[in-house]
Amino acid sequence: MDSLPILNYGNTPREILTARITEVMGDLGFLILENVPGYYEDDLRWCVDFFFGLSLEKRMETAKKKYNPKNEHVCRKWKVC
Repeated sequence: MDSLPILNYGNTPREILTARITEVMGDLGFLILENVPGYYEDDLRWCVDFFFGLSLEKRMETAKKKYNPKNEHVCRKWKVC
């Protein structure tokens, strides 16, 4: 893969969007979403800073079993509520 997948939140039917997000996040774990209503960059930055401000040990608690043998899950099981 040469670049991250880009999904257009505002112009994609919900069923297609949720299936694609689930697929990409389960396989790659990263994507770019465009046209997201209510998106606030400052809030996202706070979350990123908070997570990466945690110790590596604490962050690894969220890692799948491949990277943290203590965890039982083999994937993050992304799902849309």
